[in-house]
Amino acid sequence: LSTLTEAETGQRGYLLTGDTNYLEPYEQSGATLESQLERFQQLARRDRLSAARIDHCVQLVNEKIAELKMTVALTSANQRDHE
Repeated sequence: LSTLTEAETGQRGYLLTGDTNYLEPYEQSGATLESQLERFQQLARRDRLSAARIDHCVQLVNEKIAELKMTVALTSANQRDHE
């Protein structure tokens, strides 16, 4: 959760200011999140009930990451008002 929060904080800073320095925590979080999610899923495979819940959580995190990427890309392309 803290890694995802760091990514979102960096994304928000960039969206508000256009300052690419804010992208550093956002970009660092991407690789960290990927490995954390993989580990999370590995640990959950031992318990079927937990695995289903974990898979749902991973799906939600991936959706959030996709949203962050899209907004950063739109801002980078000067399309801030795109919905």
